[in-house]
Parts: sequence; structure tokens; C-alpha cells
Amino acid sequence: MMTKIRSAHFIFDKHIRYKDLAEIYPDLFKTFLEETQQMPEDPDLLEIWLQRDMNALNANKKPEGYLKQNAVKMVFPIRNDHVEFYIYNTSRNQIIPVVAEKLEKLLKKRGFKYTLKTDIMLRYSSSK
Repeated sequence: MMTKIRSAHFIFDKHIRYKDLAEIYPDLFKTFLEETQQMPEDPDLLEIWLQRDMNALNANKKPEGYLKQNAVKMVFPIRNDHVEFYIYNTSRNQIIPVVAEKLEKLLKKRGFKYTLKTDIMLRYSSSK
């Protein structure tokens, strides 16, 4: 049985920069939206979201990700020492492990080096 988790964090090796994610980001973002059943009905909206994040990545800046209310989120936290993104759901259901596995396959296929940790947000918040 899969562990019920709320967040999966992809923490990239220190040599990875935001602009390095530009080559894979459209696939990551679309896979995330498809697997969480949040793909917009309007294809123009998807293109707007993708272009916004691609502009940031190509400028080696943190993208926005997907932060809609009452949704599974894809978050790029502000970090100075490494590049990271995480997927997060407020409820403990089985979707996070499934989505994380799909995103891992994409990253591994392209040779990205990262560490995957789960539920570390909960550890941060309980330690403060």
C-alpha cells in the first residue's frame, strides 16, 4: 500500500539552475495538470501559463507553477542555495505519489539529478 503523503519535493543538485529546467518544463507542467485532472478546457489558457513560466525559466528565474485555490499545487519555493519544486495537496489522498512517480520518470529520462523527499513541509512547520 502506498503511503499517504501531502507533498513531494524535487530538490535538484546544486549545479542545476532554473534555466536548465526550460527544456523539460512543458512536459512536467502538462503531465502535472493531466495527472491531477486540472488541464484547462481552453488551450489558450494553458499556453499563457506555459509562456509565463518559460519566460521566467529562460531568464533563469523562478517560475510561478500552479497555485490555484482548492487544487493540487505545483510550487517553486524561493531558495537561494538550490532549485526545487514540490507538488502539494491539502488532503491525504493517493494522488501525490502517483503524480510524483510520473514526474520522476520524465526527469530521469532526461538525466536530471535530484533528491525526492516527501512531506518535508510538515516537518518544517512542526519544528518552528
